[in-house]
Amino acid sequence: MSKKILLLIILTVIGCNKTKESSKDNSLQNVLEKGIFGYGNCPEYPPFSFINDKGNIEGYDVDFASYIASNIGVKSEVNNIPWESLIVALNQKQYDAVISAITPLEAQSAGELVDFTIPYITLNEIIITKKDNNDINGKKDLENKIIGVQDSTSASIAADMLSEQGIKVKEIKKYDRNANAVADLNNGRIDAIVVGEAYAATSANNDSSIKIINDPINSADVVIVLRKGDEELKNVLNNAIEQFISSDYNKTILKKWIPFRD
Repeated sequence: MSKKILLLIILTVIGCNKTKESSKDNSLQNVLEKGIFGYGNCPEYPPFSFINDKGNIEGYDVDFASYIASNIGVKSEVNNIPWESLIVALNQKQYDAVISAITPLEAQSAGELVDFTIPYITLNEIIITKKDNNDINGKKDLENKIIGVQDSTSASIAADMLSEQGIKVKEIKKYDRNANAVADLNNGRIDAIVVGEAYAATSANNDSSIKIINDPINSADVVIVLRKGDEELKNVLNNAIEQFISSDYNKTILKKWIPFRD
């Protein structure tokens, strides 16, 4: 065998080994070495996450993330990120995952390559309107009404599904944030809002002029979002979620943050 051919074979083997090393899944190892499970969260969706009077982020998702991190043997670290940037920052490796009351469809709508864990909770998309609105008592009453939704959310997807259910609304107004939709509801610019049931309960609790119409339009799974290819971390997280779902801790934080689920 000539020296040139032998050299070519050696370089090919080295190149293959480097490719294997570069594609190795270090997602779990990185978390364990840091001792921290960092996650992105947009704290604008009470009771899942919000900023309290002390300026700290708290809510169901924060308590859930603490349990998951503890199960892995590390500490959790929340990163306050705008909703629109959650997936982009994830793929820029600013943190390990997204935990922010997010569904697979919402994550995929960002146009980035992502993966998901199994669901840790499932929520219905329902309706809120003004308490003195006697015309809306179910989703069928949204016919010819102006409804609001937060754009690029599972609620927005649910609102778009109304026509498939034979309900033709007059207009669907899409907002950057649910809070802006609530402001327009209170000012009479829209007739109702489609939101997740947890946000609906919080809104009704904070504003006595709002009522809940508990006639589900759709249901949505809430998951942890990961980078595509982070299989080792996903497997460990799925195992932790399975334990969480059946745990007394889950029952405790459900009662604490989402009592209407009891």
